[in-house]
Amino acid sequence: MKLYFSIFLTVCLVLGACKKKGFKSISETDEIGNAIDHPDPTDWVEDEGSWSNKIDQLMGEGCELSAYGNTCEIVMNPAYPNPFSTWTQAYFNTTDSCLVNILLVDKKNNVYLKDCYQLTGGYGIIGVDAVALELSTNTYYRLYYDFSNSNGTSFYKGHGDIKTL
Repeated sequence: MKLYFSIFLTVCLVLGACKKKGFKSISETDEIGNAIDHPDPTDWVEDEGSWSNKIDQLMGEGCELSAYGNTCEIVMNPAYPNPFSTWTQAYFNTTDSCLVNILLVDKKNNVYLKDCYQLTGGYGIIGVDAVALELSTNTYYRLYYDFSNSNGTSFYKGHGDIKTL
């Protein structure tokens, strides 16, 4: 009996340790983008693996862009300030024209912002206005981004967590 309990406990601990970080951490930044605390290593980088079916479904709905876009290099910068009261922004750089889908959700996957854009090469910004989007205070949100070419092939996707004050 002890052996079975030990195996059960070991499996539970291993499975619990494998879970990805949830909406409980952010990469804290000040008003000009300087890191304040230890950054969340899963934020503002390319996501490994696939998203949940729900997020894939939400990202795929409603974007009718069939514009010109290439596969290119992407550099994402953490949102700043983060946490924020009224406005935060995430800057990125693309080396060529491409398309981007963005999605802002809460822990329950309620959608607060969904949009898609054709980008030219260079710097871009994803802005989040807490007042206009009616975001709740002291709440974590996740901003998903998916860069693709004109064929709809995704070549860089990721997320960053933000928190309202």
